[in-house]
Amino acid sequence: MNLLLAQVFALLSSLCLLISFWQKKRKNILFFQMLDSLFDVFQYIFLGAYTASLISLLGSTRAYFFSKFNKKVFLYIFLLLYIISAIITFNGLITVIPLIAALIYTVVIWNKKEKYIRLYSILVFILWLTHDILVEAYVSSIVDLVIIISNSIAIYKIDLKEKKIK
Repeated sequence: MNLLLAQVFALLSSLCLLISFWQKKRKNILFFQMLDSLFDVFQYIFLGAYTASLISLLGSTRAYFFSKFNKKVFLYIFLLLYIISAIITFNGLITVIPLIAALIYTVVIWNKKEKYIRLYSILVFILWLTHDILVEAYVSSIVDLVIIISNSIAIYKIDLKEKKIK
């Protein structure tokens, strides 16, 4: 039953995440990613992946703070909170993968450039794909692949093709 509930939350999370990368404005990207992370909290709790759950909770909070505040101190606070959360829930390599993904992504979305959010998310989702396969997050694993492909298309259509037209 827990595995099934995890997949339902993963589906809701994934829809929000896919929508986020097709947004042109950083504020909208962060809004949908806040929702994505909230659904992920429950997905990973049901899978027993507590580091990923805590990192997702921090991710939702981070998306909110980054959309409202422009102080660099929040960047450092969230980087530190991610490291602390991984230490508290440490369980080997399975803990390190979402930590690295969260650290990279935090720096990327702080940058505020939508094209870099789309570009570096490909690396981040390769890490999440690895993690999701290991914790049996089947829906998320499939969507991680879709996001990698979708972001590649979005980069072409939004970041590269629009530049050629102008």
